[in-house]
Amino acid sequence: MFLSLLAITFTTSTVVVFIAFRVFDAPLRSILRRIVGDDLVMPWHRYVRFAAYVEGVTGGVRIYDFGQLLAPRPPGQEREIFGPERWTFEIYKTVIGSLQSLVWILMLVFTFALIAFVIVRGFESRAGRVDSR
Repeated sequence: MFLSLLAITFTTSTVVVFIAFRVFDAPLRSILRRIVGDDLVMPWHRYVRFAAYVEGVTGGVRIYDFGQLLAPRPPGQEREIFGPERWTFEIYKTVIGSLQSLVWILMLVFTFALIAFVIVRGFESRAGRVDSR
């Protein structure tokens, strides 16, 4: 039962991150292209995708909670029963956890991208003023 739950939450989390990241794939590429240029778009995009997958799957598959399921129980205390309601709840927690983690990593990337964009714009406008003199 434990291995099935672990496999299903891992698969669910990976699929959720894949679908959600696909939504932001084109905007992320265009932002990176503007900031780092065509030469560095692919390496940076791969790195952000890797970070998003690691963070999203880590947020969806809660290893600490799974460790609690394996912890020894005091005598007389039964193990938790996994019925359909519990499976549904665990999958729901996996989807929400994956999306929350992905939102944080993308928010961090887009915040730094916005700061970099403003800096690049400032240098471009300053270079434009120098050229026009």
